[in-house]
Amino acid sequence: MTRTLVKSRLAIGPLAIWIVGGASTVALAQQPKPAAAPAAPVAATPPAAPAQPARPVAAPPQPPSMMAPPVATPKPAAAAPPPAPAASPAASTSAGAVPAGAPSAPKPAAELDQMKVLEGTWHCDGRAPAGPAGPEHAYKSTWKFKRDLDNFWWAAEYQQTKAKNNPVPMKARGYLTYDAASKNFVMLGVDNMGGTSSEVTTGWTGDSVTLAGDANLGGKKIPFREVITKKGTHEFTWRGEMRMGPDWVTLGEDRCKK
Repeated sequence: MTRTLVKSRLAIGPLAIWIVGGASTVALAQQPKPAAAPAAPVAATPPAAPAQPARPVAAPPQPPSMMAPPVATPKPAAAAPPPAPAASPAASTSAGAVPAGAPSAPKPAAELDQMKVLEGTWHCDGRAPAGPAGPEHAYKSTWKFKRDLDNFWWAAEYQQTKAKNNPVPMKARGYLTYDAASKNFVMLGVDNMGGTSSEVTTGWTGDSVTLAGDANLGGKKIPFREVITKKGTHEFTWRGEMRMGPDWVTLGEDRCKK
């Protein structure tokens, strides 16, 4: 009997705790409330002090009349804007303006126009005399002459045609300009044999112009000259000569036409 009761109590333990707790809460709520404590006695009010004579109260300042015009508050004078800084020379140059005193771009010498008669592409028939390079033989060549490098130079291009009787054709390039200091035309040339040349001329004498100077070939400096003779505006002849001892030897002669 006792064991059975213990098991029953263990089995319903949580529920019993909840019931017991609830019952205690109900019992506590049903208990009679204690009577309220008596209020504390109110202290007797002392007699009022005799009234003091009232002091006149200053009237508050009246707001200004809404009809009175408002007094304008003077505004400080606006400060003048600082002067704009002067543009620097670099800024002017970057904007495209040319600074004062800047040198103007150089111009080609007007004397170069004297060679305009040779301008264009020319087809030539040439002949080389017998010499160290071989027996006398004929050849075909092309001669081109045009302005170059912003018109400061005349560019010359000479080229022979390879053929059975001309197995090693000559090729040459030259540049001609005018030197105002010496009042001469200056010709610089190179060729496909490794040679170079430097020649000068004062210009045309009648229908001919002679360029004279030195050629460097195989490490040797040899006097060299070219003679050009114009025949109207559509034909000219070219002759190249090299000095051998006391004599001038013709290297080749071309007759060129447009």
